[in-house]
Amino acid sequence: MDKKKTFALAMLIVPWLTVPFMGKKSFFRFLPVASFVNLYIRSFFCNHTMGI
Repeated sequence: MDKKKTFALAMLIVPWLTVPFMGKKSFFRFLPVASFVNLYIRSFFCNHTMGI
């Protein structure tokens, strides 16, 4: 895997490692934004790698 793919995957995984340190209220407060950003980055990553 090249460096760009590794970095993109790390950008998707590393932020989720902080979830156990967040309170339940904060988790549900930021969940919609985190899900949207995750979907946006993933769609960009897939479109970029597929050449679309």
